Amino acid sequence: MRLLTGTVLVALAACQLVSCTQRDTVVLQAASVTSWRLPTEGASQPAPRGIAMSANSSEAYVLDTAGRITVLDRDGAVLRQWRMPESIVGRPENLAVLANGNIVVPDTHYHRMVIFTNTGEIVRIFGSKGTADGQFIYPVAVCEHPNGDLFVCEYGSNDRVQRFSADGEYRSQFGAFGTEPGEFQRPSGIEWQDGKLYVSDAANHQLQVFSEDGEHLLSVGKGKMQFPYDLVLAEEGMLIAEWGDGRISRWGFDGSFHGAWGTPGRNHGQLSTPWGLASDGNRVLIADTGNRRIVVVTWPIDG
Repeated sequence: MRLLTGTVLVALAACQLVSCTQRDTVVLQAASVTSWRLPTEGASQPAPRGIAMSANSSEAYVLDTAGRITVLDRDGAVLRQWRMPESIVGRPENLAVLANGNIVVPDTHYHRMVIFTNTGEIVRIFGSKGTADGQFIYPVAVCEHPNGDLFVCEYGSNDRVQRFSADGEYRSQFGAFGTEPGEFQRPSGIEWQDGKLYVSDAANHQLQVFSEDGEHLLSVGKGKMQFPYDLVLAEEGMLIAEWGDGRISRWGFDGSFHGAWGTPGRNHGQLSTPWGLASDGNRVLIADTGNRRIVVVTWPIDG
């Protein structure tokens, strides 16, 4: 679980909000907005896709379009870097930091999961191409249960969530391709909190909530968000990266809309196809993929 402090969401809730109708938005005030660039790759500037924080929030792990994982400190300085074992076919787009400090990456176009140490050594690889139990078409997002189990989202007309042991042993699954409650079209982000799973159902333009056994509990935001690609959670609610709307929206656990930050564009305070989210306390780190930068938003402490 990537956790936001109460400070962040209390500050968001304190802002003046508009009523929630389709495409409503409000730019929530921030104490500061800065941006970081990843190291270049030859003459090109790779774009960030996935971001995850270490348990003590001292390091950010960033997955980019060059197939690299770059580790940054709290000021955006590069600490170390490594590459996916293969990337010619395609690059993954999300990752998670496990409770033991290892890094897990759904290696989307190689139909597998790759687990690294936090310095880049490969610990384990599991999965293969297919639609059977324990296989993948395009695995794209992952989160960890407190007991060490992994929940993995995949898409590719076999859209579902599979559950594995920490060693990669298949346990169970739920979901299917479709538009009905409990079905998915490109599930792109997943988080566990308090016995529930929160899945950003990107092409259905909604977030879905399940019990950890796969029972559908709630659908959030359908028709009021555009391609939600990732999310972070706190006790008070959710922040969602809307790839299609160029914004970060805030939602209550009851499904209510609480406002948004950002507008589509290339300028300061704007976003282009935001792909991933992470938080290190009162800051939110955004993979502003279309602008090839990481945007760091600090929320006002006093609302």
